[in-house]
Amino acid sequence: MQDDVASVPDLVGQAIGRLPTADKRDVVSPMDQLPKLRYDFRQGLQVLAHVINNAITFSPERQTVEVGAEVNEHCNLVVRVSDSGFGMQNKVRERAFDLFEKFDPAGMDFAQGIGLGLPISRKLMEVHGGSIEFDDDQRTGLTIVLTFPAHRTVV
Repeated sequence: MQDDVASVPDLVGQAIGRLPTADKRDVVSPMDQLPKLRYDFRQGLQVLAHVINNAITFSPERQTVEVGAEVNEHCNLVVRVSDSGFGMQNKVRERAFDLFEKFDPAGMDFAQGIGLGLPISRKLMEVHGGSIEFDDDQRTGLTIVLTFPAHRTVV
């Protein structure tokens, strides 16, 4: 793992630029006054691109995906990717980070992907000392929360 230092807005912008689905939706990323991150740039880009792509894929056409970031009370950098799609049932959330677990977030009759994106994203976040989880307060749509520990930030 090679640590690089970059800004979160730059990382998000590059992740969005790599997605074939990005031109189908507006991806809004209002981020100001954030510290930079020290991490393996390629791996961080992979995690963000996957999470943003999922948000786009599981949102209705012409809906906005929002990417936001803040520093929490523990000085961790928290990145949230929110969509207004189908959401995800609790029973599906329990298995979403299992390898090869293909799921349909809304309980419908289709599943996309091969079941590696979220498990790989979780492992990459853990390698950096961080975490990836679902926002449990979500009533509609889905929010994925990426938390980078304070020691990974550069002021």
